[in-house]
Amino acid sequence: MKKNILLFVSVVIVLSMVSCKRDGISKKDENEFNIAKTIEDYVIKYNTPRDGEISIIQQRYNYGSQKGISEIVIGGVMNVNRNPTKTFNAGKIRIDGLELPFADPSNTGGGYGIMYNNSSGDIQRKISGLFGKKVKFSIESNNPFRIDESLNNEFYVPMPIDMEAEFNSRRFVSKSEDQTITWDVDPNNPIDEIYLIGVYESIASNNVNPSFPDITEIVISKELPDNGLYILPKSELSTDKLPTGSKITFYLARANYQLVTNSFGTEVLLSSVTYSDSGILEVKQ
Repeated sequence: MKKNILLFVSVVIVLSMVSCKRDGISKKDENEFNIAKTIEDYVIKYNTPRDGEISIIQQRYNYGSQKGISEIVIGGVMNVNRNPTKTFNAGKIRIDGLELPFADPSNTGGGYGIMYNNSSGDIQRKISGLFGKKVKFSIESNNPFRIDESLNNEFYVPMPIDMEAEFNSRRFVSKSEDQTITWDVDPNNPIDEIYLIGVYESIASNNVNPSFPDITEIVISKELPDNGLYILPKSELSTDKLPTGSKITFYLARANYQLVTNSFGTEVLLSSVTYSDSGILEVKQ
C-alpha cells in the first residue's frame, strides 16, 4: 500500500510500507541505538538523495518491570554530496527552543548519538513533551558545507503509542488464538496509519532449540489504519518460520516525516517514530 502526502513545503513524499521481509533486524541483545535505527528504517521509506536528516525516535515499554519506561533517541547527520555513506556532524539543532548538540556520527551509529531515558531528569520531560504537537526545527551546522542558512519549519511529532495486549502480561502467544491489540489513536498525524511488526528472535529461539531457524527476520508486517484496534488472526502465527517453542517480539509503531528545504536548495528529512514492543514472547501451540 502506498499513500501520497502533500507537505507544506510543496513536496510530495510517498510513504511505502514494505511488504518484503528484512533479514538481520537488530536482535534484542544488541544496543538500543541499532534497534531504534532499524525500526526507523523500516517504517520510513524515503530513499531520494538528500543533504541530511534529523530524527526523533521514542521507544516505550509496556510489560513487566520496564512498564512505563521510555527512551528517546535524537539524531542528526548531514551527507557529503548527498551520499549517505559519507556524513558529518549535523551540528547545533534546536527543537522548540531545546538546543541539542550531537556527537561524531562515526562513533554513534550514524548520528544517533543522544539517548534520553527516565533517569535523564528535566530534559527527558521536556523532550517527551514534544510528542503529539507541532514543533519548530532550526539547524546550524558546524560545517559550512551547503548549510549557510538555518532551516526553520513546523513539523508534527506523532503521539506516543502504547501497545496493549494480553500477551504483555502472560508472556506468550498461542497459535490457536487470535491476538487482540489496542492503542491510543492519534487524530492529528497526517500519516493516519500505524505499523505492526513481528520479529522472529533467532538467538532466543536457538537457546531453546538449536534446530530452530538461525536468522532473525520480520515474519509479520502490517500497515493498519490508526483506529486503535487490530485483531491479528491466528493464521498469521501458523508459519514454519515460527516453530512452536520459538520466540517472537512484536513492535507497534507510528511515524511522520517530511522534507524541508531552504532558499539555497539544501534538503533535510525530518522524521519521528514512536514505538512500543512486547519484549520477547514464547510461541505456543
